[in-house]
Amino acid sequence: MSVFQDAKLVLVQATDLSKDALHVYVGLGVMLLVAILLRRPLRDWRPPAAVALAAVAGEIWDVLGS
Repeated sequence: MSVFQDAKLVLVQATDLSKDALHVYVGLGVMLLVAILLRRPLRDWRPPAAVALAAVAGEIWDVLGS
């Protein structure tokens, strides 16, 4: 297993949340962080685009790490 996969499993065990719930929280965190950093409202296209980009990057990382 990759370091990334190990870190995800540790996070699941530490928080006692499912992987799906953690994905939701990470997505919301990315969206809010981008909105705050760019000083844009959540309805702007950039925060959801950042979430989509992070999701795609995570999937690519999963494929390359396995």
